Amino acid sequence: MKTINRPLRTIVHSKDELVFQITPKHVQRAKCGKPGECVIAQALEDLYQSDFIAFEVGSNVTKIYSRLTVVCYHTPYNLANALKTFDKTKQWHLPPGEYTLLPYKKRPRRWEKAKRQGGTQSVFRGRISAPTRRTMKACQLMAA
Repeated sequence: MKTINRPLRTIVHSKDELVFQITPKHVQRAKCGKPGECVIAQALEDLYQSDFIAFEVGSNVTKIYSRLTVVCYHTPYNLANALKTFDKTKQWHLPPGEYTLLPYKKRPRRWEKAKRQGGTQSVFRGRISAPTRRTMKACQLMAA
């Protein structure tokens, strides 16, 4: 097996907003289900032209890759919702215009927040432990 020696990219969390334009041309060139070729990625590619290598647009985080860094932005709700709709229906429902990617803020999980505040009682309203993500399905409830 051959190994490739690549320098590691440093991850940079943006502190400023990124403003870009979406035009009908971007909507026509976009491909559904591909985070590097969606409408927002097409608009970012036109904005930066050849300065950056790749773009990865997600419903929470948008990443812009260069040779040595990865810049992370927070994807706002309106753009994330439009991306989900575009992937399902192949129609971009937002009008052409100026849009903004927000500065990236790492948000702590509820459990970590509870630890910092001195326990889970205040955050989880009297529960002894933190709630789990596993819930019983309707068929499991009926069988019990």
